[in-house]
Amino acid sequence: MKIFVIGFNKTGSTTIHEYFKQQGFKSFHGSPFDLDKYDVFSDGNISQISKFKYFDQKFKDSKFILNVRDFRS
Repeated sequence: MKIFVIGFNKTGSTTIHEYFKQQGFKSFHGSPFDLDKYDVFSDGNISQISKFKYFDQKFKDSKFILNVRDFRS
């Protein structure tokens, strides 16, 4: 199973990345995504994040976490 954390920057992606690492997942924070080496991906660049439909098709059991924040804060 692959897990993709998608959303804008400053939405807690580092904290989520650390959480998944502590739970024993192979988690990667940054870009480019190495889809063969890791199971959890966060804080990728916009070209990778925008491929969520492709990731959903390629990895049938994939999960997505959408992080949002208030634009004014």
